Amino acid sequence: AAAQRNTADFATLNWLQPWDELAPGELTGQARTRLGLDALRLDLGLSEPWVTPLGQPLKHLDIPAWMWPAEPQSLVATVARQHAAEVLHFEAGGRQFSYSRFGLERLD
Repeated sequence: AAAQRNTADFATLNWLQPWDELAPGELTGQARTRLGLDALRLDLGLSEPWVTPLGQPLKHLDIPAWMWPAEPQSLVATVARQHAAEVLHFEAGGRQFSYSRFGLERLD
């Protein structure tokens, strides 16, 4: 029982302590991506904002790191087609994407 308690104490978090004190040092790439810290802002280059299925105007998107092409600095959006307020298809950095009520999706 004491060994189980010690194991449980080792795996628990003190919710009153700031998280950056609990995990000192740099965050891993997976943690940075999960927190959205490595997202790349992509300007869609639209003259008028596209209205999302939720009714919000959209002129740019944040592309998560795991969706990036090999050279993220080369991202320039080319909007292929817009289906009213349903789906926005675009290409950036040689990759095909869509944005719809399901969120951002990589198509290739």
